[in-house]
Amino acid sequence: MTVINIKLLSTFCCLIFLLSIPFVLLKANNYNLKENNEYLGKNTEVLTEVLRGAGLGFEDASKAAKAFANAYPPEMLSEKSYLIMPPLGKEINLFAVNIDDFEAVLITKKNKKFIAYITSFDDAKKIVSSKTGGLSNIDTILLLEESKKLDKENFGDLKEIEVIFDKGSTLFGKLYLNHGKKNEIRQAVREFKKIYNPAKIKIGTEGKIFISINDKLLAFYVKLDKARYLITVKTPTGYQAEILNNKKLTEKINKIHTKKNKGYSGINVTKISLFNGKHLQIKELEIKKGSNLYLTLKNTKIASSEINKLINKIEKVYNIKKVNVGQKIKVVFLKDKLFGFAIKLNNIKELQLVSSFGDFKIYLYEKSFKKKLMYTKINIEKNLYIDAQKNNLPTEIFIELVKLLSYSIDFQRDIKPLSKFELIYENLYDYKNSFIMPGDIIFSKVILEKKTFLEMFKFNLGEVEYDYFDREGNSIRKKLMRTPIDGARLSSGFGNRRHPILGYNKMHKGVDFAAKKGTPILAAGDGIVERANKYGGYGNYIRIKHNSEYKTAYAHLFKFAKGIKKGKYVKQGSIIGYVGSSGRSTGPHLHYEIILNNRQVNPYKLKLPEGKKLNKKLLKDFEKHKEKILMQYKQFNDF
Repeated sequence: MTVINIKLLSTFCCLIFLLSIPFVLLKANNYNLKENNEYLGKNTEVLTEVLRGAGLGFEDASKAAKAFANAYPPEMLSEKSYLIMPPLGKEINLFAVNIDDFEAVLITKKNKKFIAYITSFDDAKKIVSSKTGGLSNIDTILLLEESKKLDKENFGDLKEIEVIFDKGSTLFGKLYLNHGKKNEIRQAVREFKKIYNPAKIKIGTEGKIFISINDKLLAFYVKLDKARYLITVKTPTGYQAEILNNKKLTEKINKIHTKKNKGYSGINVTKISLFNGKHLQIKELEIKKGSNLYLTLKNTKIASSEINKLINKIEKVYNIKKVNVGQKIKVVFLKDKLFGFAIKLNNIKELQLVSSFGDFKIYLYEKSFKKKLMYTKINIEKNLYIDAQKNNLPTEIFIELVKLLSYSIDFQRDIKPLSKFELIYENLYDYKNSFIMPGDIIFSKVILEKKTFLEMFKFNLGEVEYDYFDREGNSIRKKLMRTPIDGARLSSGFGNRRHPILGYNKMHKGVDFAAKKGTPILAAGDGIVERANKYGGYGNYIRIKHNSEYKTAYAHLFKFAKGIKKGKYVKQGSIIGYVGSSGRSTGPHLHYEIILNNRQVNPYKLKLPEGKKLNKKLLKDFEKHKEKILMQYKQFNDF
């Protein structure tokens, strides 16, 4: 194994020296991270030259440097970073770059292509010095291509939201549901109306909304027919609308993507944390109740000017309003000077900012992971929750399963002893094979008492968007939820009953769910709040209009969720209130009604309106994907 330090070369002479004697320890001057609270300038080119000096040709060195940059920003390499090369005389198809004595990036050449892996520093040394050099049987390395985004938030980019107009939908409603800023929407819709009447938008029409990171409505378009799109775009002088063909629409969208980054270079992704160095001092903090990001940072005795600079930089890529109580942050110091800052977004993502010549450079640290498929079979003996715990089903997977199945299954009536649940889901692991978190449900099958069964398959609709579909390719999500509350017990059904307070028989025009006071209540579907106030014996009451036919009502609430009022647009599954006992009530519960054409109907006898449907192309792709999942399911059962 040969070691070569990666150092910034101060003169062309040093480069010549490097190229002529490739395996010596470089002594050229280097910008020293240890002694300076700044990050290094871009040195992908320098890394390329170091690799050339190590024996790679120019083309190979350039490709290898680019592969490395997918794992770690080259500008963050310090004087402690160095190459780990194979023994002298051996062909260079595998080498590594030590990052911080903790982690390293393995680079391998295969079929003229260079591929990067993450591994530990110790394993990198062993692998590079190995006589075989093979990677196929090593399970402590992680191929970067396996790492995928788990959520739909893009840093340094637009948020793109696909919409489909269903019965009762309006253009204003779709925009407000996904954006929520009435003034911007009114201005945009006003321009749209100059060309086309929104009332003429047909059921099934597709569109897309573009929202900036700082929550501005940049554009939206509606597909008028096979060849025409009406797009409305924000310009310096206001919104402008025009009709475009497919080619012109693509060009316009590309311009939107370009303009959004004007004056901002974007965000760099790193697969290795920038704050692992032993020479760094890290303070881990938590946002306390009554505090905020500014006050929390102020308590670390950082100057107000530095805090403001830091927050202004963060706001370019992250909505600061999303910083919640309990959220974890890190403040990083180098020799008592502010070196960096990090805010944890979830178990695999962290926003990291590094001090840079009086400013801050932004990085998104995405922890790389590999997926392992897990199989669980649950035979119901007592109830789903207890039996799922017995089978060690992760809580996150259990909660997601209940939410997905609640569109089709009445958990109070349908699930009985001898019912069966089968699941295939993902677990995520790092390169050390340490568990990180559960991933997504891939497949589930439910067999009920009468041998009826329900299957659902996860299917990707785009790069980050996915949904769940039954065997025929129908979305398992309905337009309305039968049960808009988690963890509740059905205490009273729909129909005639003896009223618990009034003492005589009375038609019960809804269903009651007994639950603890304060249990969150969810919107059963997308819609607009028609009323949110006290309403006689119903107590605190919410009614949501979903389209021209369907409404839902929620009664006896303890309180409304923040922001819930008449005219508010809500999304399916969002919290609208909390269980209580207001009005004529004997105890905490939710009274829930589905109203069809102004008549209350039994939620458990109603055929709910269908959700998303796949088009022909996606349906064809789904069929192939379904067969692949069923093959995996068969392998688990055979095993």
